[in-house]
Amino acid sequence: MTHHLLKSIFGVLLFMAFSLTGMSQTVTWTGNTDTDWHKACNWDLNVIPTCSHDVVVPNVVNDPIVAGVAHCNTIDVQTSGGALLTIMSSGSGLLEVATCPTAATNNGGCNLLPNGSFEDMSCCPTTLAEMPCVDSWVNGSTGGSADYFNTCGITSAGGIYGPPPAPIPDGVGYTGFLDIYKIFPSIEIRKEYIGLCLSSALTPAQAYTFEFDIANSNGAFGITMAIYGTTSCTNLPYAATTCPTDPPTTGWVLLGTVGMTPDNIAWQTGTIAFTAPSAIIGLLVGSNCTNASTVQSQRYFYLDNLKLY
Repeated sequence: MTHHLLKSIFGVLLFMAFSLTGMSQTVTWTGNTDTDWHKACNWDLNVIPTCSHDVVVPNVVNDPIVAGVAHCNTIDVQTSGGALLTIMSSGSGLLEVATCPTAATNNGGCNLLPNGSFEDMSCCPTTLAEMPCVDSWVNGSTGGSADYFNTCGITSAGGIYGPPPAPIPDGVGYTGFLDIYKIFPSIEIRKEYIGLCLSSALTPAQAYTFEFDIANSNGAFGITMAIYGTTSCTNLPYAATTCPTDPPTTGWVLLGTVGMTPDNIAWQTGTIAFTAPSAIIGLLVGSNCTNASTVQSQRYFYLDNLKLY
């Protein structure tokens, strides 16, 4: 049986919690995705409330439903304006006010990366190095030139670089980057990354999972994919063509890696699990700091369907 909390009950809860407000942060329900309380993307700060949050539930189209254990410091359900909160008490639904959880929360299956499939754009790419066309994403370094592809225009790097496998994992947009270390006729290191600034910082000490789809432009060649983070978006992009954690570049940390052997036959899914070391706000995606001694044509990779949970 589903129980709707009555206005009088909310008044009691608020009275009990007001004295414990302290330095808590206010988070407001938006219901932008659906009715699930336990999804970060349904809250204005893109976080699931904890015992350190003062919760506000206004009257919106998607009223929140608590189907598991939920926490907050205080709660204000604006019932006078028509707001409603449902707690599925017949199952595992439970709202604990001013009671800290015993386990860390997660992001409830919401993708924290905006435009992770590169579908939203301001212009159709007609040549290489047109990452500025993509909403939210940028070239990770001023010396690099990651590429944007879309079926509305250019669809591969061309020349010595083959096209990506079909079909594209998600939608019609995707990106590409070089990872080369040429030793003849002269040494040339070129690391290319795509980057973005998150709408809100990752929670320190919280576990996250980064997922992506990758393919190679010519055959099957190994790469160690990496994700890097920074606590300041002023570090994006960084001024170099080498790895973001190599001197003289500063401000970036390696969050995690995974070794893969992408090919040009089918897209492969990679996963990197990491724990945020600090309030990471900027991200870079590309290869790790190892410089592979292989020819340029073998080290062009395509990326799509990026997710961070």
